[in-house]
Amino acid sequence: MTEHGETKSVFMEACRVGVRTPMFNPDLCSTLSQMEPQHTAEVRDKIVTPPATGKYENFKSELIKRLSASHRERKIQQFMMNEELGDRKPSQFLRHLQHLAGPTMPDKFIRTFWSSRLPPNLQTIVVSQANMELEDLADLADRIHDIVSAGQVACASSSMPASMQIQNAALEQLSKAFTDAVA
Repeated sequence: MTEHGETKSVFMEACRVGVRTPMFNPDLCSTLSQMEPQHTAEVRDKIVTPPATGKYENFKSELIKRLSASHRERKIQQFMMNEELGDRKPSQFLRHLQHLAGPTMPDKFIRTFWSSRLPPNLQTIVVSQANMELEDLADLADRIHDIVSAGQVACASSSMPASMQIQNAALEQLSKAFTDAVA
């Protein structure tokens, strides 16, 4: 059994005993019985030493506050560590980062992080537009990204496959050998 599981077992035993004493109230015990062990561990201190009054209300508000903070921390960690442009347009990537960062993250920070994750050819342009609104800058980055991507596709489609290059080289050798033999 994990540490979290043991912690929950201790709390549930306290609830079982608490039903006969005024220490715990039924709402708190009912809520604890439905919680995952890792969530119970988040509010262990509020269960072990509850306030004299408003036990359940205090527990509930702390649980919401702490789990909401954990969720936000995970989103920020994802924001900082795992996010790349990938197949998205720069504006889609920006909106995704804004969603992960939440409304309290300053635009300046998001702008810096967003621009650092763009391809180098876009970074140069984005950084040079310091006074442009972020949404307008994202639109500009999209247009440039579309132009650069279209150029890369055209360039990639115009190259010859390796097998065709080998055939051309062989044909040139045969042609030269034929010319030498005739001359």
